[in-house]
Amino acid sequence: RIVADKDKVLADAQRQAETLIDQAKDYIAKLTAESELVKQAQEQANQIINAANQSSEELKSSSIQYAGDVLKYVENNLEKTLESLRQNRESLKQTEQRTEENQ
Repeated sequence: RIVADKDKVLADAQRQAETLIDQAKDYIAKLTAESELVKQAQEQANQIINAANQSSEELKSSSIQYAGDVLKYVENNLEKTLESLRQNRESLKQTEQRTEENQ
């Protein structure tokens, strides 16, 4: 009877050990799967961040180019206006001189 009880206790201990080992393996597999999901999520987040940074740089570059184009357009218009003012002033000066000569 003592030997039978000993064998039963050993068998129970063996089953419990196997159950614990199986649970540990399942837990490790779960952690590994979760770790893989976290890694994939992190990689995807990095890709999104990189794409956003690239878009930001492209937008910044386009904005600078657009601002430069607008300033060049304004500069050209100002130069034309200034030239027109100079011509009008010169014309007025000539008219004034002719008026003085005719008096």
